[in-house]
Amino acid sequence: MRSIRITMKDKTVREFRECGRSGGGYTITMRSEPEFLVITNEWGEQTWIPSAEIAEVNADPGRSTWI
Repeated sequence: MRSIRITMKDKTVREFRECGRSGGGYTITMRSEPEFLVITNEWGEQTWIPSAEIAEVNADPGRSTWI
C-alpha cells in the first residue's frame, strides 16, 4: 500500500493512503506545481496544498525492491 505523509509547518500531519481501486494501475500520486503540492487519489480527486505551509513530505511506494 502506498502512502504520502505531509508534515506541515504548524506540526500537523496530513496522510494520504492508497485505498485501492479495481482495474489495476490506479494509485495515488503527487506532483509539484509552482507554490503547490498536488495529491491525486485513485479516482482523480485532487488536493492542493500550498508549499509555503509544508515542512516535510515522505512518500512510501509500498513496493518491495529486489537487490
